Amino acid sequence: MVAAASALPPERVDAVLDETGLTEYARAPIKALSLGLKQRLSIANAIIGDPAILLLDEPTNGLDPASAVWFRDYLRFVASNGTTVLVSSHHLREADAYAHDVVILDAGRVRAAGPVAALRAAHSADRPVNVRTEARQRLTDLVVRHGGHVVAGADASLQVHGLSAAAIGGLAAAYRVPLDELTPEVVTLEDIVHAVSQRLS
Repeated sequence: MVAAASALPPERVDAVLDETGLTEYARAPIKALSLGLKQRLSIANAIIGDPAILLLDEPTNGLDPASAVWFRDYLRFVASNGTTVLVSSHHLREADAYAHDVVILDAGRVRAAGPVAALRAAHSADRPVNVRTEARQRLTDLVVRHGGHVVAGADASLQVHGLSAAAIGGLAAAYRVPLDELTPEVVTLEDIVHAVSQRLS
C-alpha cells in the first residue's frame, strides 16, 4: 500500500522486506507480528522511498534485546549508505551504542551539541583512572609527587584523579611499577546530560 501510494515498483517492496528481515512475514497479518517485528515494519515503511533523512522517535521502546541489537546494527547500515538518521530518545544508554553526534535539548533549547567523541573529551578531564598494582604505595607516591590524587578502593584498586591514563602508564614504565590494570573511566551520554543539567541548575 505504501509503495503503491508513492508510485514505487513492487521490486522495492521485496528489497525493503529483505533488508529489514521481514521477507518470511510478508503474508502475515500485522496484528500477528511481535512488537519488534512491528517496529521493523515501521522502519521498512519509512525507508521504502529511500529518504535522505530518516527521523525516528523513541524507536527502541519495548523492544527485546535481540531486536534492540538488530536496530542498532541496522541504523549503522542505513547511515553508512548515506542516509542521515535522526533519533529522538530518552534512552541514553541505548543511544550511546550508535550515536555519532548528539543534540541535548532542555525546555526547548539546545544545551549542548556536537560529536559524541568531542563531548566525551570535554567532560573527561575530571574522570578518574582505575589502576590495579601490587605496588600500591609506590604508585601512590609517584602519582602524588606528579600532581595527582589517589583514592584507595575497597577491592585493592586505586582511583587516580588529576593524571591521564597515558601519564600514569608513563610513570609506571619509567619507575618500573608493574600494572595489572589501567582503565580510564568512560564518560557516557548519561554523564554528559547530567553534567549539562547540573550546570543549568
